[in-house]
Amino acid sequence: MRPRSKVMHSDVDWICAKLMFERVLDRCPKAKKPGFKNWAACSRLMRQRDGRTYKEIYDVFTWANKHDFWSRNILSPQKLRAQFDRLALQMGLDAEKQKQAKEQKRIKIRPAASLPSEPIKPGDDYYEALKKFGFNPRKD
Repeated sequence: MRPRSKVMHSDVDWICAKLMFERVLDRCPKAKKPGFKNWAACSRLMRQRDGRTYKEIYDVFTWANKHDFWSRNILSPQKLRAQFDRLALQMGLDAEKQKQAKEQKRIKIRPAASLPSEPIKPGDDYYEALKKFGFNPRKD
């Protein structure tokens, strides 16, 4: 039988585990207190073996905790570690979707029905003609 490793987790791993449990309590106030030693050990493994930073771990866990689907499935560092790549990918895709939605809100698209059917004639008051069709170039 192989002797047990005496690799210990750091204080920051312990704090990371506590912070994760606080996020779980936000979603499930009656959650059972976990074995923080195991949670801290898993945080250490994510850092040392998987090459994750504390910030990456905490950011992905926080995102998953707020997500409709993942908040019910990622309730421990062990589950986070198992699904980390998938979560990080989806987190990035969601951020891209939000960025695109924000960009589309910024660009105002007017329906073709509101465009003038005839070109504005040189003798017309340009701004008044545009205002008839809902355009105000001085505001836009």
